[in-house]
Amino acid sequence: MVLEPEEDKVFVEDESEIEEMAEEKNFAPTQFYRRAGRDGEEWLRHFLNFCQYKGMDDGKRLALMKVLLAGNAAAWLEA
Repeated sequence: MVLEPEEDKVFVEDESEIEEMAEEKNFAPTQFYRRAGRDGEEWLRHFLNFCQYKGMDDGKRLALMKVLLAGNAAAWLEA
């Protein structure tokens, strides 16, 4: 008999993986809507530090930035 996993549940073998995923979610960059100024500088610094921590190359950083920028910030990136 084969048990099918429920679609909405995530199965992990080690509880430390759950803790690690929760910790990463807490310090991952959030979406950014503003255009410039101090908020933008702080967000960019946090974004770059996160990318460095994850070992992302320029292509992955750009792809993540495209996902996280919204509103006027996304329009600026696409311009």
